[in-house]
Amino acid sequence: MSAVRRKRKGRKKTGFRLAFWRSRTRGKKRRVTWAARRQRVRKWWRGRRRAARYMRQQVAPYGAFLSFALVVMVGSVLWAGGILSDWREEASYLTQRLLVAEGFAVKRVDVEGRHFTTRQELYDALNVTSGDSLFHVDIGAVQRRIESLDWVERADVMRFWPDTLHIVLVERRPAALWQLKGKIVLIDRAGAVISSDHLTDFSTLPHVVGRGANGEAAQLMDLLERYPLIKTRLSAAVRVGGRRWNLRLDNGIDIQLPDTKEDEALKLLSELDARDRLLARDIVSVDMRVPGRLSVRLNSDQVVRMTAPGVKT
Repeated sequence: MSAVRRKRKGRKKTGFRLAFWRSRTRGKKRRVTWAARRQRVRKWWRGRRRAARYMRQQVAPYGAFLSFALVVMVGSVLWAGGILSDWREEASYLTQRLLVAEGFAVKRVDVEGRHFTTRQELYDALNVTSGDSLFHVDIGAVQRRIESLDWVERADVMRFWPDTLHIVLVERRPAALWQLKGKIVLIDRAGAVISSDHLTDFSTLPHVVGRGANGEAAQLMDLLERYPLIKTRLSAAVRVGGRRWNLRLDNGIDIQLPDTKEDEALKLLSELDARDRLLARDIVSVDMRVPGRLSVRLNSDQVVRMTAPGVKT
């Protein structure tokens, strides 16, 4: 009995020692395994980082291009489907309604400098209705439309917050009536055509005729300002050959001016008229085309005697 107990006790001790040795061995192996595992994980992570860094270096030059291409592709798809335009129109409409609700709506249009431009022409060119958002009025487009009107030379369009559009017009000044190939139009001092309507309102303006007469009319009018007796009797000025003028007076007399030195010719004509009442006589024309020579064509057989220093008559 005692031998059996001893044997069992020995087995127990032996088993205890073996278990203790095994547990100690397993503990050591476990600690080594976790350390090695952590080291392997660190090595793996460092390798992934190096690989990612390498990929970034290789792909970086193409990244911006690829991103741009992707954006363009997506935008093209949206635009082709009409989605972008719908979004933009919807956003613009909502923004306008919000601004109008806050009080930034067009309620007044003030116009300064309007004399010949009609109210209807101006408002048609303005193309803005009461209640539109003042923020969304295209000032540049409005200005271009107004300046395209016949009478408008320049226009300035401004916003006066919160609800007013202010327009300042500089209109063309009518200078003469220009006749070419049977058609009569109104021109300004630069020779630009203003209008062909309501010409009876400008019947007192000088009448110029012929090709190129519109571009030279202002210079002739300035010259005639020095000789009011001739200007007040002027009925029409005909441009001949693009070189010189024939002046038709109210009594039917034609004054044929030279190509150059028109000032000297008009001065001589004024002196002869003041002294001899030349333009009141029964004559058809006065030929002054040759400098220093004056020829008078009579309407009858009467003789006209005139003298002037340095002039052959």
